[in-house]
Amino acid sequence: MSSRGFLRALPISVGGIALSFASLGSLAGGLPAVRCACGAVAAALLILLAVRCVRQPDLVRQDLSHRINAGVAGTVPMALFVLSTYLEPASYGAAFGLWTVAFAAALFLAGNFLVRFIVKASWRELTPASFVPLIGPLLCVMTGVGYPLGGLLGVVFHVVLAITFVLMPVVILRYATNAPAADSLRPLLCIFAAPPSMCLANWLALGAHPDAPVLVGVWGLCLAFWVFALVVAVRCVRLPFMPSFSAMTFPFVISAAATRSVAACLQGAALGSAGGAAGAAGGSAGGVFAQAACAADGALGQAACAAGGAFGQVVAGAGGAIGQVSGSVGVALVQIVSAVGWIQLGVAVGFTLYVTVRFAISAACQFRA
Repeated sequence: MSSRGFLRALPISVGGIALSFASLGSLAGGLPAVRCACGAVAAALLILLAVRCVRQPDLVRQDLSHRINAGVAGTVPMALFVLSTYLEPASYGAAFGLWTVAFAAALFLAGNFLVRFIVKASWRELTPASFVPLIGPLLCVMTGVGYPLGGLLGVVFHVVLAITFVLMPVVILRYATNAPAADSLRPLLCIFAAPPSMCLANWLALGAHPDAPVLVGVWGLCLAFWVFALVVAVRCVRLPFMPSFSAMTFPFVISAAATRSVAACLQGAALGSAGGAAGAAGGSAGGVFAQAACAADGALGQAACAAGGAFGQVVAGAGGAIGQVSGSVGVALVQIVSAVGWIQLGVAVGFTLYVTVRFAISAACQFRA
C-alpha cells in the first residue's frame, strides 16, 4: 500500500488514542521521561492526522458528514488542549496559541455536530459519540486555568454542564429502549464514563471546595459509570479490531484523573474539623460555665466552680475524641479513593496500550497489503 493509501485508511479515531496518550503523560508529571514519551506519541499521531487532512481533504468532508466520525473528530482539539500544557513550561505564548487553536477547532466541530446531527435528527439516532464534540470542549477549563480569560472558563463549564444533564439521559434512554446490535458500536458505550468524570475534574479545577459528602457522592456516580465502561471494554476485547476501539482509552484516563483530584481535595479538606470544632466549642462552653460559677459567693460558688471545670474537661475530651474519630475516617477515605485511583490508572494504561498495539498491527497489515 502506498503512503497515500495508508493516509486514506487512517481513521479519524486515531485522535482518541492521541488524546489518551497526552492525558496519561499529564498524569505522569513526576516522571518526565514518561511524560515526554506520551507527548511524543500523541504529537506523532496528530501529525499523521494533519497530513491526512492536507493531502486528503475529501476525507475530512466525509468524516464531518458522518454521525460517528463527526463525533469522534472532537478528540483532536481535545488532544491539542492537553498538549498545550506540555508547551507551557518552555513557551507560554506557544502554549496559549495552541490552546486558542484547539478552542476554535472545538467550537467549529461542536457547531457542525449541532447543526447536522442534533437540530436536524431524531434523538433515537444519538450515540455516545455525540458526547465528544459537545462535552469534550470542557477540557479547555482544566488546561486553561492559567490563562487570563476572565469568566470564559466558568461560562464554558456551566454551558457544557447543562448540555451534559440534558444529553446523557437522552442517550441512556435511547440505548435502554433501542440498543444497537452492531459490534462496531459496542466500544462506544465506554464513552459513558467520560462526561461525569470530566465534569467533576473540571469543577474541582475551577477551585470548587464541596463538602465531603457531596464530593464523595458525585465521585461515586462517576465510579458507577466507570465500572459499566470497564465491563463493556472487557467484553469488547474479544471482538475483531475496529476503529471504535479508541473509545476504550480516554474515558478510563479521565476517570483516573478525576479520582486523583477527588483524593487531593479530600486530603486538604480537614475532615476532622467538625470534631475539632465540637471539642473547642465544648471546652469553651465548659470554661464559661466554670467562670460564671466561680464568680458566685461562698461554698456553693466553689462547688459550682469545680463542677463547671470538670464539665468543661469532659466535654472537651469528648469533642477531641470525636475529632480523632472523624480524622481517622477522613484518612481512611482518602486512602480508599487514592487506591481506586491507582487501579483506574492501571486500567487506563492497560487499555491504551492494548488499543495502540491492536491499531499498529492493523495498520501494518493494511500497509503490507
